[in-house]
Amino acid sequence: MRRLPPLNSLRAFEAVARLGSVKAASEDLAVTPQAVSQQIKVLEDWLEKAVVEAAGQGIRLTKEGEKLEPFVASGFAEFEAGVRALANDGSSNQIAVNATPYFAARFLIPALPDFREQNPGQEISLTTRLEMPNFQADGVDLAVQWGYGDWQKLDADLLFHDHKVICCAPSLLEGKDIKTEVDLLKLPLLTTTVSARLWRDVLAFLGLKEARAKISDAFDDAATMRQATQAGMGVGLISQEDALEDIERGTLVAPLGIDALAEIPLDKVPAFYLLRSLSKKLSPEAIAFVEWLTNLKQ
Repeated sequence: MRRLPPLNSLRAFEAVARLGSVKAASEDLAVTPQAVSQQIKVLEDWLEKAVVEAAGQGIRLTKEGEKLEPFVASGFAEFEAGVRALANDGSSNQIAVNATPYFAARFLIPALPDFREQNPGQEISLTTRLEMPNFQADGVDLAVQWGYGDWQKLDADLLFHDHKVICCAPSLLEGKDIKTEVDLLKLPLLTTTVSARLWRDVLAFLGLKEARAKISDAFDDAATMRQATQAGMGVGLISQEDALEDIERGTLVAPLGIDALAEIPLDKVPAFYLLRSLSKKLSPEAIAFVEWLTNLKQ
């Protein structure tokens, strides 16, 4: 006979561990915070060990709670996968993928016909948003995010780096003599809301002081910043493939040269990462998609 604590106590613990607070867990489970706290106490009494502890205004997992969390999260992920498979008449060939809008439009969607040709009958459910999805709550198998590799409690594969080119519209240079890195400080620098460090790392690499820069007009994503750069609103850090296309068309120029950032250290270059939950078992179909996507740019 299996000896397990009450399922409701494990459910409350999983929600608290996942969301980081009793209040958030209560909202997620549609019960009162008192009910969540009571279930945590039931679990701790059963285990005879504390699994959460006070931390400032909130709570955190104890060492014992941290040991328990991945097993409980994995268990509920398996429950969810089984229910979802049954709800889909036993079909498990649909892969739920979330990608940033830029990655989806620029790389993923144009390449999907190739994946479907290699995997006939395979269904892809694609959502696009900038924010990191909640793998369990959103029913996401895989996610593609832009960043610098600091993903906690997730399995991350680097797909490829997003090398940048310093670009601006030709009209922005009219009447201005931009020949050296220091001259860049005469122009407004456009950035995105998803990264405060992008220009900071570039300016440091160029030997320029960030305090002297005119960083302004933060945009939600790379696509809108690219449009703003083309419109002459300022200097943008444009993804290499986009920059080369725009320079060839004459809508953008690279005032310091296309290779101005060629030697910047790779740890200062953002990248696209394929992420998946450590507690969620992938289907064979999802594993095939992972293998295909990791080879997308090779």
